[in-house]
Amino acid sequence: MDFKSRITIEYYKNQKISHLDFRKLSGDDFINMLNASRDYVVKNTDLLILIDVTGSSIFGKVVDEAKKFSRIIKPHRKKTALLGVEGAKKVLLQSILFFSGGFTPQVKTFDTKEDALEWLIKP
Repeated sequence: MDFKSRITIEYYKNQKISHLDFRKLSGDDFINMLNASRDYVVKNTDLLILIDVTGSSIFGKVVDEAKKFSRIIKPHRKKTALLGVEGAKKVLLQSILFFSGGFTPQVKTFDTKEDALEWLIKP
């Protein structure tokens, strides 16, 4: 699978948004996407990032890799909006962010893409 193709740039109200598509990924595929995303993010600064994890499974070694990813991208992001985080996944995300030091006001979960994009572009 070409994970780089799941990293796209979109413009919303003239603002550049980096969209990282983790939808329906699990296990090694999720980790490979984390690696591809990390490689993209560390080459940039002040990113507005939209991460969609709808239908994905986060457990086991994926959790440890997600913690590392969160720590690595923190200095490169301006804001991160997350989609598809509900139920147990929301509790797990809070744990990942807390233990990675990534739990800040610049990271927020949303139910709709429109709400996420509106929040990302606000100063």
